[in-house]
Amino acid sequence: MTLTQANGQPVPFGAIANVEGHPGRGYIVGDAGQVYLTGLESKGNLIVKWGEATDQMCLVKYSLPSNEANSVVITSEQDCN
Repeated sequence: MTLTQANGQPVPFGAIANVEGHPGRGYIVGDAGQVYLTGLESKGNLIVKWGEATDQMCLVKYSLPSNEANSVVITSEQDCN
């Protein structure tokens, strides 16, 4: 999944994306806002943080395409607001 902030910039390298409701499932954001996520439900939220200030966090409301449910890898671009 590629994550883009509201200002059009990618989410910073090293940010942590947590699956809402599963605090132990954190994923590190890589270059250009890309994060590899596994075992996601078809719909949900990611809470992304790269600091403690309110402008250093955002929320992704995602919905994976159902027609790709059996694919090995699903790619998606999401806004993080």
